[in-house]
Amino acid sequence: MPTTSPAPRRGPKARDPHCADRRSAARLVEDDDGYVILVRDLYHRTTAEAADEILRSGRFISQCQDRDHVYFTDNPAGSRSRQYGPSIVHVVVPAWAAMTDESYGDETYIRVDLAHLTRCRILEVIRG
Repeated sequence: MPTTSPAPRRGPKARDPHCADRRSAARLVEDDDGYVILVRDLYHRTTAEAADEILRSGRFISQCQDRDHVYFTDNPAGSRSRQYGPSIVHVVVPAWAAMTDESYGDETYIRVDLAHLTRCRILEVIRG
């Protein structure tokens, strides 16, 4: 009897910012010094102009009242964070720097102190 392999499963496109399965989880990576560290992929919604400035300068400027932290979400497709702008800055931060702030049905807001963002890696800007 001939054997056939099952058809390959097709997942959602990796670059699709509205892909629900991109919700962030902690993962291990090797840092620039060769150490393995636990990191989180986080997403910052903002205007196109602010995203361009973040990408150009590599720095975040807080709009929060106390101005010492920036908010991110763990889900680029989250419905609540869309109010902050059409562009998404995708970063990787050390997991210890990501502090859970509030959780909603489809996303969690994460707070990261500005001092800890110096260790973040900007991966991409997703245009909305």
